[in-house]
Amino acid sequence: MTSLPRKTLIASLALGASAMLAAAPASAQEDEALPDDVQTAYVYGDDDAPPCPEGTICVIARLPEDDRFRIPRGFALFG
Repeated sequence: MTSLPRKTLIASLALGASAMLAAAPASAQEDEALPDDVQTAYVYGDDDAPPCPEGTICVIARLPEDDRFRIPRGFALFG
């Protein structure tokens, strides 16, 4: 069995630990479901927000117009 150089082993362990820590908040958010009286929506540019029914908490995220048809990095063919 060949042993890895000490620096390579430490770098690999650090990279693995940081990846696990980065994934922890995302999985915690997935487990928390929103209550029935909360609705979320995304609007782009100067678009109007959708109407909010009475007795409902509406959370609206306004994103720049440039993000409307943005292709996520994981799906982009180039770059």
